[in-house]
Amino acid sequence: MFKLADALLRNNISLIVDSDGEENPSALVLVGETLTESILNRALTLAKGPIHLVVSSQRADAFGLQMMSSSRRFAPNSEGDAESQCISIEAREGVTTGISIADRTCTLKILSERTPDRRKIVSPGHIVPYCARDGGVLIRHSIKEAALDLVKASGASDAAVVIDCLNSQGEFLSAAELAALLKELGVEPISVNEIVRARLRSEPLISREAETAIPSDYGSFKGIIYKTPLQGREPLVLIKGDLNLDEPVLTRIHVENSFEDIFGSNSLASRRRLLHKSMQLIDQNGSGVILYLRKGSEFQRSSQVVVARKSDRIKEYGLGAQVLLDLGIKKIKLLTNSNNNLVGLNSFGIDIVATQPLEIDSAEAAI
Repeated sequence: MFKLADALLRNNISLIVDSDGEENPSALVLVGETLTESILNRALTLAKGPIHLVVSSQRADAFGLQMMSSSRRFAPNSEGDAESQCISIEAREGVTTGISIADRTCTLKILSERTPDRRKIVSPGHIVPYCARDGGVLIRHSIKEAALDLVKASGASDAAVVIDCLNSQGEFLSAAELAALLKELGVEPISVNEIVRARLRSEPLISREAETAIPSDYGSFKGIIYKTPLQGREPLVLIKGDLNLDEPVLTRIHVENSFEDIFGSNSLASRRRLLHKSMQLIDQNGSGVILYLRKGSEFQRSSQVVVARKSDRIKEYGLGAQVLLDLGIKKIKLLTNSNNNLVGLNSFGIDIVATQPLEIDSAEAAI
C-alpha cells in the first residue's frame, strides 16, 4: 500500500478504476486533510462528476452525521450505497453560497480535520458524505472504500475526497477518454483489485475461532466459525466431505437474513428452502461448502429486507472470499439462482468456474 499511497501524496491526485463488472467506472481521489482550492478546481474541471467525501464510520459518528435513508445515525454495517449516504452538510462559518470552489474546499477541510468538531458544520448543505464500510475493500469491493483505504495508508486523516470521472454527456469514460485523462493528469491508474491485494498481504481480517461437527437432515457437516474485528460479521462455513482443491468446489454463498432463514416460507423462492436445497445437493455430491455470511442485523431489519431486497448485495463478499482462501479454495462451482456475478471475488483470487441452479419442485416446497 505504501507505493500506491506515496503516488497519491506525490501527485495530490490519484485515479482509481473499478476493474469488475460490465462497466468500469473511475474516480479521482484527493486527500481531504491537505486539500486546496487549486487542487479541487483542477480535479473538478477534469473529472466533471459529483463530489463525495468518504469517511470512516468513526468520523461519521464524531460529526453526528445522519443517514439519508433514515433519521438514525450511520450504521457501519448498513447495506448499499443509498443507505451509506448521509444528509448533506455545510461549514457553519467561512462560506457564502456553499457552491463555490472556496466554499466547498472549506467544508471538505473541516470534515477532514484530525480532531472532528461537530459544532463547525450545519445541515443540509452542498457536500454529501459517504460512510465507508468498516474493513474497507476487504469487506466491500468499491471505489469509495478503496479511496478511503488509499488515503488512510498515506498517513492522512480518515477522509477522502472522491470525484466521479464522467464525459461531457455525463457517462462513464470510454477506454480512449480514460487514457486521455490519465495523460493529462500524469498518473498511473490504480485498480480496486490492487488495493485489495495490497491490504490482504498485510492485514487479513479473519481467523478461525471454533470448529465442531454439525448434524443435519443432510448428514453431518464440519462447522467452522471465524473471528473478525468487525462487529456482528463472524462468518460460518459448513464443510461436507473431503474437498478436492484441484477441482471446482461446489459452493453456496448465503447472506444471513434471520427472519427468512428461520421463519421464511417453503415457497419455491424461499431463501430457507434454497439454503436447505444447497445442503441437499452438497450431500448428494459428497463434498462441498456452505458459506454463511452473517450481517449482524436485528430481526426488525431482517423482516424489512424480506420486502425491500430484490437480490443480495453482490459487492460485499470480502470476508467470504477470505474464508474460502483460508480453506485453500480458489475455484468454485456456485450454487445460485441469480444471474448477478459476485463482483469482487476475483480480486481475492477466487474463480467462479461454473454455476449450478437450485431447482426446487412443488413437492419439495410443500415439505
